[in-house]
Amino acid sequence: MKQLVEGKLKVQLDSDGEEEEDGETHAERNARIKATAQVPLFPLTPSFVSCFCSVMLFLLDSISAQSRQARPL
Repeated sequence: MKQLVEGKLKVQLDSDGEEEEDGETHAERNARIKATAQVPLFPLTPSFVSCFCSVMLFLLDSISAQSRQARPL
C-alpha cells in the first residue's frame, strides 16, 4: 500500500473501469467462479440417489392419490 501511495505502483482498472483489487483478470475470475460452481455440495452416492428416488416416488404417489380423491367420477 505504501508503494501505491508513493506512486511506485499503478492502479489497474478492469473492463468496467473499476480498480482491480488483486490483479485477477476478468477471465481468471470467471474461470474460478465456474470451477467453484461445478463442485457438488455433497457427494451423490448410489445410496443417496436411491433414497432420493424413493422419496420422490412416494411424494408423486401421494399427490396422485390426492388428485384421484378430489376428482368426482
